[in-house]
This record gives sequence, structure tokens and C-alpha cells, in this order.
Amino acid sequence: MDVDQYLKRLKYNGPKDNKASTLREICLCHARNVPFEILDMFGGPRKRLELEKVYQDIVVNNRGGFCYEINGLMRWLLLQLGFEVVVFQSQAYIASTESWNPKFDHMTMLVTCADGSRWLADVGWGGSSFKEPLKFEVMLEQSQPNGRYRLVQLGADEYQVEKRGKCHLKFTPDGGKVRDEKNYRQWRPVYKFDTIPRQWSDFDEMCSYQQDSHESFLKNNTIACKSTETGDLAWWGWNLRERRYIDPDTEETVMIRTAKNLKEVRKWLKEYFDMELDFDVDVQLQDYKDFS
Repeated sequence: MDVDQYLKRLKYNGPKDNKASTLREICLCHARNVPFEILDMFGGPRKRLELEKVYQDIVVNNRGGFCYEINGLMRWLLLQLGFEVVVFQSQAYIASTESWNPKFDHMTMLVTCADGSRWLADVGWGGSSFKEPLKFEVMLEQSQPNGRYRLVQLGADEYQVEKRGKCHLKFTPDGGKVRDEKNYRQWRPVYKFDTIPRQWSDFDEMCSYQQDSHESFLKNNTIACKSTETGDLAWWGWNLRERRYIDPDTEETVMIRTAKNLKEVRKWLKEYFDMELDFDVDVQLQDYKDFS
């Protein structure tokens, strides 16, 4: 495992120190170049939380991964650069049912920089959440190109990431646009987490659950997504969607394409995500409104 090879994979050419500015740039490069993707769950090899395997998959084989893999490997990189890193378990919020996923459903990181500042960093979230690190300070509104975020303290060692609702511009069949302001400016949970330090092995059980349980959202949806300089790309089932961030409060869907067959799936995964697979994807798709 090699730091320089990893940074080259991220297309990061900046300083190799433990400053907050370095953390921010590495997180952005990670989000834009390493997709959140779970395609191996639909025809590929089984996922295992082994550092060398994850490094081989992501850095050498130019693949992506899901939260345990991406954030786990990112933790290794940040430690090599001199940051202090602690990983926490977290639970995603499901807006459609107003419920929470099980504990250890997601992994996030608390990173301490050279100046003592602390940041919540997360390059392994598959939906629309913060890409730049969030300063670990409660009730501080923090603006990024894709939205406004804040941390809310729920208890002595429990916190919640919230995102403020945005205005969505959507195209109509005649080429016009309509404004969808449902939940506009309302603060809604993304996920909650406790601040108990965890080991990578603590996520083994949920890693298996995500791959084996038919109650797992990931088991039922074929997903690949990544950030771009202006928005994000999401491959979900047979559909490819591009979204553009106009400002922190407004976004629009600028492209939706539907693949007709697996040949087209392979072509688009290479074109848009720079991934080549050596297996056919058993595409799965449920009507899941919370993946946005």
C-alpha cells in the first residue's frame, strides 16, 4: 500500500500535510474520483473489510466501494498524513417512513487537524450529503455548493447531521421547468451517530447484513454515484441521472437516461464512472424515494 499511488488515484496534487485545507481538498478529490458503488453485490466478488483487499479494489483496480470500504481506506490515508482519525457508527434516516436504519448502518469519521480543529469527514455516503468536511460545532450552519448543513446534539455522546431543504427545478415534457419546493428550507436529518470510537471489525456484522439481507436497501438497488465539479452523477438500476447545483439552496436535474440492455450499462459505467467490470450486473431496482 502506497500513499502516493492512492493520491494519484484521487487526482490529488496538493501538499501532504495534516492541515484543514488539505483535508478539505482530499475529501473533494475523493468524492469526485472514487464512486460510491455496490455493483459487486450483483454478480461480483463478496465484499470484505480487509485493508489490502479494499486498497486493491479501489486504488489498483479503479473501482469504488460503499461506506465501510471507502471511509475505512480513507482513514488509513489520513493517518499516514498525520491526522488523528476516529470512526463512529451511524444510522441513516429514512424520510418516507420517518424511521432510522439499524446501528452500524453507516460509518463516519472525526478528524483532528494540526491546529487542533475537529471535522466530521465522510467520503462514503451514497446519497446527497456533505462533500466537504463539517466543522465539529453544534448548530453552526455550514454552506457547501450542494446544500446547507448543521450538527445538532441529541445527547451527551449523540449527534445528528441535518440538511436544509432545497428548491428542485425539474424539466417538463415540453422542455419547461417547474419548481418543487416540498420541504424547502426545512431542516431534516441525514444521519445520527454516537461518538464512541469504533474499530473497522465492529462493522463486519452490518457489512454482511448489507450484502445478504433482503431488508437491506443496498441489497435491492444497483447503485453507483459520484460528485462532479458542478453537481453529481447517480446510476440507479437502469437509470443514469445528472444533477447540477445552482447554489446551496437550488438544484436541477439536467439529464436522465435509461439503458436498454447490459451492453449499454457497461458502456455508461466506463464513460461516466471510469469503471470496467469483468462480470454482468444483475440489475436490481426498487421504488426508493429517499435516495436523492
